Amino acid sequence: DIRFRFTGHLPSAVTAVIDPERLTWVQESVHDLDDGTTTFRLIPDHYPDRLKASGTFRVVSDGHGSRRVVNGDLKVRAPLVGGRVEQAIVSGLEEYLVAEAPAVDAYLGA
Repeated sequence: DIRFRFTGHLPSAVTAVIDPERLTWVQESVHDLDDGTTTFRLIPDHYPDRLKASGTFRVVSDGHGSRRVVNGDLKVRAPLVGGRVEQAIVSGLEEYLVAEAPAVDAYLGA
């Protein structure tokens, strides 16, 4: 399991209904080594009735190395601002994955 905390910026319209300090969650993952896929779900520490997320990722060869392909669903239930919160969380997760790549390369000796 991996623990996450949202550290990005949220507009004031969003922070009026969602406390950014409470945007924390645990990523539970199940790895299928034979298939090369991982199934995950995000379990919120707060707002369990407002945040649902799950998906899969797999690592595929791209000819010169590998590429991680992520597919999933993220839903934030918050009147008028849910879409903005979803975009902010997805953007933050994308930044995390990009920043994680050099650490994975170093670990693998790439």
